[in-house]
Amino acid sequence: MTNALSPAEFTLFIRDASRNFVDDSRVGLREINQRLHTLGWERIELDYHTSQLIVAHFEAEEDTEN
Repeated sequence: MTNALSPAEFTLFIRDASRNFVDDSRVGLREINQRLHTLGWERIELDYHTSQLIVAHFEAEEDTEN
């Protein structure tokens, strides 16, 4: 079984993951994964490097809006 996401799933996953960072930037990776699993993302385990890419993406997006 593969953990690959379709483009539509990827968009939804990033949205859900980013909401967890926005809620509390101090929350740990373990808790973020628990929250994502609660939202139905059981087959995905967010790792540190991917979480940092998500954070960087939204920080860059925020900078371009300001």
